[in-house]
Amino acid sequence: MDIAVIIILISGISGLIIVYLIRKKDNIVHKTEVQKFHFSLLQFLFMGNSSIKHIYKENLVIEQGEKVQIILKEIKKTKDNSLVLSKLYELFCEFDLIDFELQEYRRGSYNKKIEVIRNLSLVKTEDVKRVLLSILERDEDPQIVLETGRALLKFLDGKVFYDVVLNISHLPENFTESVIDIVYGFACRLPAAEIEERAVSKDIIKEVSSRYLDFLFGDSVKKVISGAYTLGFFKVRETSNFLIDRLNSFSDNEASIHILKALKKLRDVESASQIYNFILSKHDTFLIQEALSTLKSFGLEGNKYLIELSKSERLILSVFAKAYIDSSFNAT
Repeated sequence: MDIAVIIILISGISGLIIVYLIRKKDNIVHKTEVQKFHFSLLQFLFMGNSSIKHIYKENLVIEQGEKVQIILKEIKKTKDNSLVLSKLYELFCEFDLIDFELQEYRRGSYNKKIEVIRNLSLVKTEDVKRVLLSILERDEDPQIVLETGRALLKFLDGKVFYDVVLNISHLPENFTESVIDIVYGFACRLPAAEIEERAVSKDIIKEVSSRYLDFLFGDSVKKVISGAYTLGFFKVRETSNFLIDRLNSFSDNEASIHILKALKKLRDVESASQIYNFILSKHDTFLIQEALSTLKSFGLEGNKYLIELSKSERLILSVFAKAYIDSSFNAT
């Protein structure tokens, strides 16, 4: 073999070895820097160090995507420690990771968009909530709208429910089951949520009524609860009679409780007599208490039936009714 060829081969192999060694060294250095960042993060979280700058002075060496993964990993590991969570949320904002994730969303594929939404849902801050609401309001794929609706569930905010309903209600019928799951999630987590004092247009009320009234007469408990919860939240007063009808015809305690809560939100005083009769036919303690609470919310009209129930020969009705009457007087 020609000496020149051998020299070229040796030079080529040597170059590859050098490149490999440099890359290996860089990987080792990078891995060390990541470990230092993670260690400094843990010190900040659990050692009482209050300085963000002290977490890791060389944090710019670490890529934003790596910081996202490290911080989210710690958030997932942290359950009920609100102090640690608040520090993690603070860092997520301090390192501009919300903006980074938003940029990733804007230029990402469908799967990347879903990943970003799920990442952001773990960081329960007002800034993240605003970002998710902005995503919700985009003209996006229905699945992305649904994923954003699910993410906003974690913020436990009645104001958010208003925006979620307005956006998911436009989805085609084949997404109904997913819509029900999201609304049911809000009903379970925020059962007493009420719309803030703002003017809701007649068009919105009509839109909500037409879709969610149909839910009210569904076969599944989730569907009935979703219908009742939304009609009550948006105060669709025209549906009061339908709620009473479903209260008497759908024999599920969980659904009945949500229907009663809806009637309470509607302040449907005229339904007091029917709720009174409903109570007389029931024996479940929680259901009776919710019905009594609904009567109490009707003021004088409801109190009239509470007095009648306080005279009942059924001890449970008598005792509970007297308790609600007494609490009414104490409240005044």
